[in-house]
Amino acid sequence: MINTFAQWFQTIPGASAYTLARGQFVDSTDAAGQFVAIIQQQGGGRPVDVIQFPQIRLTLMGRRDQRGDVLAVEQFANTVLKTALETGGLDQCIIHLTPLGSAMGPYYTAENRPVFGLNFELIK
Repeated sequence: MINTFAQWFQTIPGASAYTLARGQFVDSTDAAGQFVAIIQQQGGGRPVDVIQFPQIRLTLMGRRDQRGDVLAVEQFANTVLKTALETGGLDQCIIHLTPLGSAMGPYYTAENRPVFGLNFELIK
């Protein structure tokens, strides 16, 4: 499911500016100048027959030591939510993709990266 969501994510305008990590991201000086998107699969709703409802958590982070990236990351988070509402993920063989609420944040990492979190439910 992570790969399907990642393929959909990469079609969003502006997503190419983000380094994509699946599951976990370990910060380093080599990644200091990169925007980061982390995709994690979470549990989901109870399956109904063969239909599954997995949930995906998307974490968007600005560059290291760049608290000023907060507006750019927030705007992109809103673009992701808007795209999910408009397309429903249909381009990537997802029956439906639903945002679960609004973007959460901003938060900041110990390395001063601004962070926003988004949650989605998929029907696959």
